[in-house]
Amino acid sequence: MHSSQLFSHNVVPCKILSIPPGEKGQ
Repeated sequence: MHSSQLFSHNVVPCKILSIPPGEKGQ
């Protein structure tokens, strides 16, 4: 339960920061 919330919270900002495609390509 804790891992899921931490993962989701870390994934949201990670995707927002990864908006510009080119560094990772995701």
